[in-house]
Parts: sequence; structure tokens; C-alpha cells
Amino acid sequence: MFKIYLVEDDLVFVEQFISQAILSDQMRVIGHAAALSTAFKDIRDLSPDIIIVGTKDALTIIRDLSQETSTPILMSSPTAGINVYRDARAEGAVGVLMRPYSTQDILTQADILLGLDRQEDMLPTRERLVSSAKGVTVARQETIAVYSPKGGVGKTTLSCSLALAIKQAPGIALSVCIVDFDTNMGSVAATMFLAPKTTFLDFRKYGGDDLDRATVESLLVRHESGVFVLAAPDRPCTDQEMQSFRPERILKVLARYFDVVVVDCGISLQQDNAIVAMDMATKVYLVTTPDVQSLSKVFNFMPLLKVLNIDSSRVRLVVNRMRKDSIPIREITATISLPCLARIPECPNIAKAIYERKVPYSLKDTLYNTNMRQMAGATIPLFKKGRDAGPQISTKLQTLSNLFKRKRGER
Repeated sequence: MFKIYLVEDDLVFVEQFISQAILSDQMRVIGHAAALSTAFKDIRDLSPDIIIVGTKDALTIIRDLSQETSTPILMSSPTAGINVYRDARAEGAVGVLMRPYSTQDILTQADILLGLDRQEDMLPTRERLVSSAKGVTVARQETIAVYSPKGGVGKTTLSCSLALAIKQAPGIALSVCIVDFDTNMGSVAATMFLAPKTTFLDFRKYGGDDLDRATVESLLVRHESGVFVLAAPDRPCTDQEMQSFRPERILKVLARYFDVVVVDCGISLQQDNAIVAMDMATKVYLVTTPDVQSLSKVFNFMPLLKVLNIDSSRVRLVVNRMRKDSIPIREITATISLPCLARIPECPNIAKAIYERKVPYSLKDTLYNTNMRQMAGATIPLFKKGRDAGPQISTKLQTLSNLFKRKRGER
């Protein structure tokens, strides 16, 4: 059982929350204060495991508390969004809770902060054995967040094509899942011409102990290529639904059962799903088109990586719809200060593929298909089974894979 200390000035809410917490056998509220002076003394004497701050001057209190204690601090706020998250993190909070929060919300945060999730020990290491044409090899589990600060750059189409390219990589059998984390009418299912009966919101029905492989796959839909899809609702999510949405839990579970998880992030940073996906990902692919409007959006987004504590060494640029008269790659990378993983050419046959109800990667013998295969090859690190074995990546793709400086045993 872990201990919660509340710094809240809404006494009615505090009484309601404490009455809920009394019924829990996993947590208890050990104290409450409405002012910083009282909180300081209580926290020193009571040694809570988590502190929740939700007063009108919450940011000031969080800043002062974080200088005096190493106890994790959560900020509670009636509103959500990138500004709230950024400000809370800047003052020393480790996360943000939407108010009114429930005991289950606290339990979820405690699982993350205190490592109380029993299934966490069951998570696989990043390396795992997979079958290949050359025998057993080692593949590192990859969670890839695909994001763009601008709409209309082909991000979702590229995410779907990347998932298919990895799944159909010759000589290696990898399990692949693509996740649609767009909370404002995601389009992954439509792009792959699927009609799912479940969405990521259905994960809320299950506790950690229920999420075995069969249960997880029941929440997904399988594409004919063998790629599994976790769809988004075909309508915007409500504020109430977003309060119970736990993207970090979903990604942890999927990483347990799939060698590669591709996350198609929504544009908006008002909810935490895109932020969480980029934070948890082994790689982040920032998609742009080679036009001034898109590039300026990416350029303005770059400072946010530091604000959100996202390691920029995991971020790579993907330039989509390249043409002969486009801005040269060397000028793009010099301006944005990111290595370019892939340049995907504009393909006039994509419209034809969509008309024929096919994912564009299905276009064989095209530059689009070739470049997507190269991008997939740079994404998947493979090693021979054995201490001194080197990477099993073709010479043609070695330069791309070296962008990530993969080493055997890297976590």
C-alpha cells in the first residue's frame, strides 16, 4: 500500500476523494493541506510516496516542493494540453492529472512512477529471438512513433506503408502492430480498408492481469498482410474518454507481444497521447514534405523536444513526396538540424492504389516501394545468434542503419 499526500484547496473534492480512497486496499491518503507552509512540515514528517498538488498557485508550490523533496509530484488541473504539461514539468512535476481524478487514475500513475505494476517484470527485454531465412537471429523490439506538426504530409499513409514493409521484409518473420493514436478521428483503419469493431478505448475494460495475448488480439483487427491494427474511434474522443485513456499502458502491453509497434500519432499535443508515444518510442520519425510551410512547422516544433524531455538522438527526419525540383535534402537537414533517415519520392500511382483499395506500399516495382523497403531495412536491427556476430542487414541498407548506430546488446 502506498501513501498519498494532497495539496488541494477544493475541500469538497478532497472529502469525496478521501471517501473513495478509504475503500482501496492499495493506497491511502495520509494527509492534506491547502497551503504550502502546512504541506512542508507534513511531508517531512509523513514521508508520502506521491504528492498531488492542485491549488490555484500549484506551479509555485510544485517549484518550492521539488527543491525540498525527491518525492514524485503530480499536478492536478481542470484543463489539459501541451502548455499545462510543459509548465508542470518545468517546475518539477513528473506528470499531470485531470481533475476530478479518481483512485484508479492514481493507481495508474503509481504503476508508472513507483513500479507497482506486477506485469512490468514480465515485459520482454528489447532483444528477442526470431526466425529468419538464415536461421535464428536476434531482433530488437522497436516502438516507432511517427509524428508531424502539420497535417496533409502523408504521415498516416507512410505509417501504414512502413508497417507493411517491415512485415513483408524478406527472410525475416516479425510480428507487427500499427497503432492509431489520433484522438480526432484517426484514419489508419480507413487507409488499410478495415472496418474494426474495437478501438484503443476498449483497453479501458481490462485490468493488467486480463491482457494476455488472446485478449490483446481480440482488441485488434488483422490486415490481410498479417499486420495487426489498433484503431482509433471514427469520431473525436470526448474529454471524459480522454481522462481514462492510458496510452503508456497500451504501448507497454503491445511491446510485450509484437516485435515492432508503429504508432501513428495525431497532430494535436493538447492530449498526452502523442507526447507519451514519442517519449516511450525507441525511434521517432518526424515527417515533413519539402515545402516551406511544412518545414517551418517542423523547425518550430524542434525546441519542444527539449521541453518535453524527448531525446533528440532518437529522432530522425523523413521527407515525403520528394520531387526533382524540391528543396535539396542537405539544405533541409542543415536548417532543421536532424539527420534524414529517408526521402520518399512523390508517387503518381498512390491515387490508383487507393482506388483499388490497396495500401500504397503494395505498388510493386516503383520508387515508392523501393524507398519504403529501404526505410524498413534501416528500422529493423538484426543480429546473428552468437557473441561475435555482426548485423544481418544488406550492404545497400548499411549506411541507413548506421544512422542509429546500432550495437549488439543496445537497449
